[in-house]
Amino acid sequence: MVGRSHSRNRCASFSALLILLWATGGPLGGSAQADPYSPLTACPPPAVSPAPAEPLVACAGMEGVSVALFDHWMQVAADGEAEHGSAVVPVPPLYGRCIARRSARQGKGGRHPAPSTAKFKLACEREYRRLREESLDFLISSAWLTGEAAALKVELSEAAVHRSFVHIRNQQFPKRSEFRAFLHSSGQTVADLMFRVRLNLLTSRLVKRLAPDTSSFTTRWLAQTSCAAGYAVKDCGQVVPAL
Repeated sequence: MVGRSHSRNRCASFSALLILLWATGGPLGGSAQADPYSPLTACPPPAVSPAPAEPLVACAGMEGVSVALFDHWMQVAADGEAEHGSAVVPVPPLYGRCIARRSARQGKGGRHPAPSTAKFKLACEREYRRLREESLDFLISSAWLTGEAAALKVELSEAAVHRSFVHIRNQQFPKRSEFRAFLHSSGQTVADLMFRVRLNLLTSRLVKRLAPDTSSFTTRWLAQTSCAAGYAVKDCGQVVPAL
């Protein structure tokens, strides 16, 4: 059985496959399970009805980030930081479960008076904002990559993604029991890891296609990115009441 810290190091290895940086400093940031990411939820043009089938938190061009996808990656981000068991994701505006978890954890110390509920709530609010930023930066950057690849007709077969995934999995986890333990401890699914591998492969191909002029990538996609109120992060070009 793989220990939690060991699994987190393996998670970092998988995550490192995704993140490359543009010269300008901008982000370039067969599975047994259904892949919910290909394609991402479609964003309708403004003022077009009906509304998308799934509630959205962000749109980058025609690539949408659904509430369900955002919630999933919030949980993954929180689980990646948890020392024991599944993490409690802070949920605004009350943060009830987060406050209860922090209070219970503080109570085990016993030596010092526990902070007030207001202080616990403030800590939960800060944690929520940090996890929201991390999750949305990842998902919006992913939508930019997917949209850019579609615009440039950069093709990537499912077979190529699967081959790369299997190669990485076999290198990182020689035993299937280790891989299962990693999935459990990280909160990720096979589809999540396939998604990361796909993005890494797309990144490599896009860098070759766009070089030497990559300076306009972030500017172009920032202008096409909208976020629903309550989900504003630095990669949102504009914030709208709802999507």
